[in-house]
Amino acid sequence: MQSGKQMMTIQPVPTPVATTSAGSWMQQGNQLLNNALNAWAQVEQIKAAKSASGGDQVSKQTQPELSNGAGVQLDTTAQDIAKQKAAGVTGFGEINYKMLAFASGALVLGLVLKAKGFK
Repeated sequence: MQSGKQMMTIQPVPTPVATTSAGSWMQQGNQLLNNALNAWAQVEQIKAAKSASGGDQVSKQTQPELSNGAGVQLDTTAQDIAKQKAAGVTGFGEINYKMLAFASGALVLGLVLKAKGFK
């Protein structure tokens, strides 16, 4: 018994028919993209059905969105951050000199081996 609610049915997205005789890799690429679009369409239809039934409102109430857009709230203190910096944990924008030296050495070694003709 449903009063005033309509049942949504999930239908596949129609796939276009190729009119050119492309190579097999082109057909496989088209099929892969069509399958990906069909999967995405199903995800969006499920989201729409959830939204229509009010399920998204329940999830918003139980899992509020954080102001900075993070997925999980972390409990960090100034002491934790100081410990991470002392241990050499670097974040985005900080230079890790050991990694920079290693990458530079690997690049120089690769260029020297290529110049010597090493295969």
